[in-house]
Amino acid sequence: MNTTATVIGRVKWFDSVHGYGFIVPNDNELPDVLLHRNVLLEAGITRILPQTMVTAEAVSSDKGWRVSKVLEVDDSTVEQIDDKPSVVVGLVNVTPEFEPAVVKWYNVPRGYGFVKRVREPQLDIFVHATVLERCGLLGPLIEGHTVLVRHGQGNKGLTAVDLRMP
Repeated sequence: MNTTATVIGRVKWFDSVHGYGFIVPNDNELPDVLLHRNVLLEAGITRILPQTMVTAEAVSSDKGWRVSKVLEVDDSTVEQIDDKPSVVVGLVNVTPEFEPAVVKWYNVPRGYGFVKRVREPQLDIFVHATVLERCGLLGPLIEGHTVLVRHGQGNKGLTAVDLRMP
C-alpha cells in the first residue's frame, strides 16, 4: 500500500532537459523526493531553480518517494539570475535586453534547437539545453511558442545566452 505525506523542502537539483529533479525534505524523516516536470506544470509552474522551497503532497512506491501534487513554491531565498548578460566564451555583442522570438524547432534528445527573431525573422538563434537548465526553465521548447531571449554573436551565428517565458 502506498503511503502519503506532506513534504516541505528545497529543490536539490532539477534537470529541465530530462524533466525531473529532487527535493530534500527539511525534516530528514524522508529520503530525497522525486519532482517531475508534469507535476510542476499541473500546478502552473514553468520555472524552478535549485534551493526553491516547495511544499507538496508526496506518495511512496516501490521506487521511492515522488511528489504527487505541488501545494506551494517559494523562490524568495533563491539566488536570482541577474539582469546582466551572462558571460559565454566566444560570444560578442551580447544583447543587453530580452527580445521576443518564436521557437522554430527544438530536438529534446540532442538538447538544442533554434528560435526566430521577431524583428528579423530571417535570423535564427541557436539554443542549447544548458541555457534552459541554467535559466530554470522546465523545457523543452515547443514549436511556435514565443519566448524572450538575449543572444550574442558566435563563430557559427547567433547563440542564446538567456531565455525566459513571456
